[in-house]
Amino acid sequence: MPDSNYVHKKMSGFVVLELVVFIFLLIARHGYELWSRGGKQYVNIIIRFVIHFMSTIMIIQFVSFIHILKQRFRCVNRQLSLLGGIDERETGLETVRVGFAQHKFGITASHNTVVVPHADNAPISNSLEQVSAATSVFISDTEIGHLSSTSSSPKFRTQSRLQDVANIHTLRCVHTILYDVCGLVNSVYGLQLLLAMAYIFMSVVKYFHVVMISNVSSHEDQLSNFRVDGIVPLMCVVSIHIANVLWVTASCTCACFEAGRTTTLVNKFLLIQPLTSDISSELEQFSQQLLHSKLNFTAFGFFSLDFTFLYGFVGGATTYIVILLQFQ
Repeated sequence: MPDSNYVHKKMSGFVVLELVVFIFLLIARHGYELWSRGGKQYVNIIIRFVIHFMSTIMIIQFVSFIHILKQRFRCVNRQLSLLGGIDERETGLETVRVGFAQHKFGITASHNTVVVPHADNAPISNSLEQVSAATSVFISDTEIGHLSSTSSSPKFRTQSRLQDVANIHTLRCVHTILYDVCGLVNSVYGLQLLLAMAYIFMSVVKYFHVVMISNVSSHEDQLSNFRVDGIVPLMCVVSIHIANVLWVTASCTCACFEAGRTTTLVNKFLLIQPLTSDISSELEQFSQQLLHSKLNFTAFGFFSLDFTFLYGFVGGATTYIVILLQFQ
């Protein structure tokens, strides 16, 4: 429970920080525009402020949901690492100690270690005393229950083996629920994200095009006035738009990466040979389930929300800006 409270406090602080930063930029941008125009067109400015504010709140909600889901996937991976005795703190090639299988499942192995490729650098606790600290926040929140650790006795016991199978099955169920929740969140926010990204793309192209056109202007007075009346609000708008795109793509990429780590951990677990038939069967079913559950967030199915979208966003905006400059 302390670990759960820490995650929730961290998430609350993260959301508050986002709100403060984005609202400050929005007020600075529209407040400066209202002041520079002497109070004229205040209705138009207020309407655009409300639209920007609602779009920003929607993106913050989406990013917050994705961040929570990423933490749940991370907790599932921690539990799976503890069950398999997988230590991911090493770099390069990683050693999975088969001696753990003999210690945990009462099975004699002919080799001491099996060398497998390293998947990522995420630190994972491998102490049985830290099981309670690594308990999934998702499990505790939904009252699924705490995964019981098996006995440390070197003798093989049927009860211990059945408990391990039950723990793996519970992790399978939790992973399935998390995957379904991710699909629900994506379906709810998909169309809104598509419209928001399209608006952000057009706004960035528009403002950068206006700046470049003004910089090549031959009228120094007009250029000076634009730098005062145009550059300042432009920086606020572009900062908000770029921050929104970065928040969305980074959060979706991290969540997909954390969900993909489960497949790697299950495959590493299967490398611990020999395993009992029931444990091996449960892990193979888990692996088949993960094979058909590739997590991916999209903007209403049009494009994936990851770093590849960020690359395409920059390249597309640059292309359109160059094309528009050629028409001047």
